Amino acid sequence: MKPYYYLKQSVELFHPTFYFGYIEKNTNGLLKIASPEKALLHIFYLSQTKTRLFKTFPEVELPKNFKISRVNKMIEEITSIRKRTLVQRCFSEFIESIRKR
Repeated sequence: MKPYYYLKQSVELFHPTFYFGYIEKNTNGLLKIASPEKALLHIFYLSQTKTRLFKTFPEVELPKNFKISRVNKMIEEITSIRKRTLVQRCFSEFIESIRKR
C-alpha cells in the first residue's frame, strides 16, 4: 500500500505596503528571503486569515541576532488597524511565552 499524503494549500495576499523586510540573496535582486523577524511576523499576520492554516506552528527558536524592536516597527507598518492590533496581540503573547521558558 502506498503512503497517503494530504497537503493543505493556501494562497494569501499581502497588502502592497507589507512588502519589506527582505534580504537579497543574489546580486540581481531576484531572490529575496524574509529576515527572521519578517518571517515570524508573516506567521502572525497569516494566522488571522479565514483558512486558519497558520493558527499554530511548531516550536520556534529565535536566532541570537533577533530584534524584537524590529518586529514592533514592522507591525506599525500594517495599514489595517484591526490587523495590526491582532498581529501585535499575537506577537506579544508569543514573546511572553518565550520569556517564561
